[in-house]
Amino acid sequence: MTVTFTVEEITALAAAEQSSRTAAIIYFTQTVPFYSEDEKELKDFTNTIIDKLRAMTDTQYSGLDFSTAIDTSEPEDL
Repeated sequence: MTVTFTVEEITALAAAEQSSRTAAIIYFTQTVPFYSEDEKELKDFTNTIIDKLRAMTDTQYSGLDFSTAIDTSEPEDL
């Protein structure tokens, strides 16, 4: 089964910097309880990532292409 991630989901995975699919699942699962009721959209987004990670294999995870991730780093001062 092919699992497809959106650019936003790839960006979240890249920012999480987890070395394995299992580590990524644990990382995102641990964040869910901290979302407030006002953050339902973020909670749903995170749960979607977790579901997709569970549906893929370790080999698929290690082959993810993060080149489409949005650069979220702070610009350097000139």
